[in-house]
Amino acid sequence: MVEEALRLDAPAATTMFLYAERDVTIAGATIQTGEPVLIYTAAIGRDDTAFADPDAFLPGRPGGHQHRAFGHGPHHCLGAPLARLEAQIALPALYHRFEITPAETLGSVERVESLSSNAPARLPVHLSPRDASHT
Repeated sequence: MVEEALRLDAPAATTMFLYAERDVTIAGATIQTGEPVLIYTAAIGRDDTAFADPDAFLPGRPGGHQHRAFGHGPHHCLGAPLARLEAQIALPALYHRFEITPAETLGSVERVESLSSNAPARLPVHLSPRDASHT
């Protein structure tokens, strides 16, 4: 479930600026040697050639680690294993203890205005304790 959430809505939206090592043409646009390139890595998880139904949240989706939510290669986040572990422990505990319902539609919640982050500015929810007899 954690990997699918990271794929669907990666917290880091872009890479740091990279610079073209040589002239390259992509989809009819030429990037000149030395020009800065900003890659929107959050879109990698929405690639319909890599993921069937990429806009759907499917927790059992195969190939879940193909996203780039924590970067890649030498730029992979050192804290990624800890973040995954925290989510794997905290989210089930939260859902076990509380019934969580949205307080607003997700489409009405503004996003953080940032070049590098990808997140809602707030996440309004209602928490109702689950019946203790069912825990």
